[in-house]
Amino acid sequence: MLLGLKTWFAHGDRLGRVGACVAAAALTHSCSIVNKGIAQGDGEEWRLAANFFGLTARYLSLLFADAFRTRGPLQLASLLFAAGSVFFTAKMLRGPPPQDAMEYGY
Repeated sequence: MLLGLKTWFAHGDRLGRVGACVAAAALTHSCSIVNKGIAQGDGEEWRLAANFFGLTARYLSLLFADAFRTRGPLQLASLLFAAGSVFFTAKMLRGPPPQDAMEYGY
C-alpha cells in the first residue's frame, strides 16, 4: 500500500491509480489466501472462525474481555488510542479534503 501511495504522491493521479490498484490487488490476494487458511482451520477439529472477519471479531472480543478483566492501565489506554484513531479517520473521510492535498490531485 505504501508503494501505491508513494507513486500517487510522486507522479500524480494517472500513474498513482495504477500503483494504488496494484497494491490493492496484492493486499486483497494475500487476504484471500489467509481467509482460505482460516476457513480450513488446523485440518482436523480446531477452527476459531469461518473467515477473516470472524477471526478479527473473535480477537477483538478476547482483547476487550482481557483488558476489562485485568484492568491494566496500558491495555485500556491502547484501546482508547485505537478508538481515537478510528474516530479521527472517520472524521477525516467524511470531511472535505485538506487544502494542501489539492496539488496532489486529490
